[in-house]
Amino acid sequence: MRLWISILLCTSAIGCVHREAPPPALRMYSQVLRQVARSVESEGTYVQVIFRTTAFEIARLYAEAEKKGWDEEQIRGKLRYLVLVFVDSPYPPGDRGLLSFYQIYKALDPSFDPENPLQRAQYEVFRNRYVDKVVDTFLNPALPSLRERYLEEWGYDLYGRLVFSFYLENRGGKAFPVKDIGRHIFLEDDKGNEYRPVGLAGPYPYDYDVPPESLETTARFRLFFVNRRSDGRPPIVREDTRQLKLVIEDWGGRPRWEFAWDLPFRYPEWPERKGKAIRF
Repeated sequence: MRLWISILLCTSAIGCVHREAPPPALRMYSQVLRQVARSVESEGTYVQVIFRTTAFEIARLYAEAEKKGWDEEQIRGKLRYLVLVFVDSPYPPGDRGLLSFYQIYKALDPSFDPENPLQRAQYEVFRNRYVDKVVDTFLNPALPSLRERYLEEWGYDLYGRLVFSFYLENRGGKAFPVKDIGRHIFLEDDKGNEYRPVGLAGPYPYDYDVPPESLETTARFRLFFVNRRSDGRPPIVREDTRQLKLVIEDWGGRPRWEFAWDLPFRYPEWPERKGKAIRF
């Protein structure tokens, strides 16, 4: 009788199968991903959009670090690379209005000539000190680990741009043209303002972001939206912004696809590991 009770209890507990909880960083990454990912499926066409906030990028980095067993110095190196990618990115051209790190330095020293080897070396020292300062902020256990509200620097955006990743999948629907889908996409804030993506390949950041001609199977691409500008115009996301929508208009057999994020994000608390909180 006791054996049957044990069997019954095991059955109610999903067969007494021991399921290990995912490791802390992977669990955190999954929770952050749920905050920033949105998806819609319509008549065999699946579209997923990820708002790649700073918190998402660093949560993903820590999940990879946990999986591969990186030590603190390796994590610091990866964080430096992440910051440098966006600080020194050539996107977009200077006349598009992005407030770039180069423009900031130029404003501090109007005589700066990048063709002058000495001045270029001084610029690189200044840039590297800035990058180290940002990384130290990420790793400082005395500072908030997750940035739930928008901040002027490294809030939702990655150094002046809002970054979105797209994954499209044909699940038995029509193979819609997809190469020019970026021209059908815009951001809309809670005041009704619309913003178009901009990059070095039309609406796409780079040539390798341009999707294929049609959605035969799957397609992946990114779009960047200039958030903080050097021309005095207000950013897309401000302290009082409460919602942001990404809209795909007149594509895929639908007049409008909408993906909405309520702001500020409500990230879960970052777990403790070895008595010290992992910071990002």
